[in-house]
Amino acid sequence: MLNTIDTIALHWPAAALTLSEDAYTAFLNHEDMYIESRLKKWVGEEAYEDAKKSMPANPLRANCLKEAEMNLFHVSCLEKLWRDCSMGKEKSVTLPSGMSVSLTNLTETEYKALIQQYLDEAYRACEEYICL
Repeated sequence: MLNTIDTIALHWPAAALTLSEDAYTAFLNHEDMYIESRLKKWVGEEAYEDAKKSMPANPLRANCLKEAEMNLFHVSCLEKLWRDCSMGKEKSVTLPSGMSVSLTNLTETEYKALIQQYLDEAYRACEEYICL
């Protein structure tokens, strides 16, 4: 994980996902496996591992990867809220940033567009470093 759990919690606290602190940490660690895998596919393992260092060889790239990772965590958290909402749980939360998220009024098409927006932002954040 490139960002700390505390940094992610500034955007998506455990309470917003109706998770205990232990469940929240387990959720983030589980999602991180998929996020790390995606980022490694995009930029390569060497670039990802460098970004984890306290003094990366390429600090700009490391910051771009952290931004991409955060966007991918947004996707993970929104997907959890969507699953909860589809099980009949009311899902309207106000995040620490003051942003209010309500998935109960979104159509599936709008939801998919929102997810795609975060995926596109993640890709754009590290596009310069993507290995093809």
